[in-house]
Amino acid sequence: MEPTAMLLEKKPLTRKYKHFSIPSATPVVEADSFEFLFIGKNSLIINHLIASCESGYAAENSEKAINMLERLRRNNKLPDLIIADSVIGKEELMQVKKSLTEKHFDRIPYFIDNSFGSQEVNQWISNELCCDDVIEFTALSGMQIRKKVDFWKKMKSTPVEPTIKENRKDFKHKTQAVLKRVIDIVLSTFLMVTLSPIFLLIAIALKLESGGPCIYVSRRAGKGYRIFKF
Repeated sequence: MEPTAMLLEKKPLTRKYKHFSIPSATPVVEADSFEFLFIGKNSLIINHLIASCESGYAAENSEKAINMLERLRRNNKLPDLIIADSVIGKEELMQVKKSLTEKHFDRIPYFIDNSFGSQEVNQWISNELCCDDVIEFTALSGMQIRKKVDFWKKMKSTPVEPTIKENRKDFKHKTQAVLKRVIDIVLSTFLMVTLSPIFLLIAIALKLESGGPCIYVSRRAGKGYRIFKF
């Protein structure tokens, strides 16, 4: 029997691995897992997202997307980004926003892709504030998408709490408003009572001279555009 065979029979061969690397000017950073949830049917956008984000999910409408999010939440695999195609329509886009808020998924960045939408739809989205951002994903690289997602994740995870200085400033403004209202009422009441004899004489003179109403009434727009008689 050969010596090498006897060695293997008496003592199992154990292997040890070592890693050697050559230092380079640009360090290689391994990318973290990054997944998306796309709402829509556009295969061009889906393929671009897969190439940029490595993996993800797709749902045809808001109802299926929320059901998928529920399943992912139970498995602790929520996506890093939710994208809706603007072509699915205004009602679906608003339903996505509403569902994300009600189901407590509003911490996940929610973008609308308007690569194939119109300028009118883009304007409507901006006015309604129904998403975090409107982006043409087909024009962005994977790195650009991740930077935008990281920015919005930081924005959504930072609690917005007023500082002590802001609280004091708000209290000062409220105090000033109450004080101004009190002065307005007291001063106007005093002047009306004091000048009422003069007002009465003016009213009699107007009636005798023109026969018209003594008080001029004009319609004005007030708070909340409520029309009142001034």
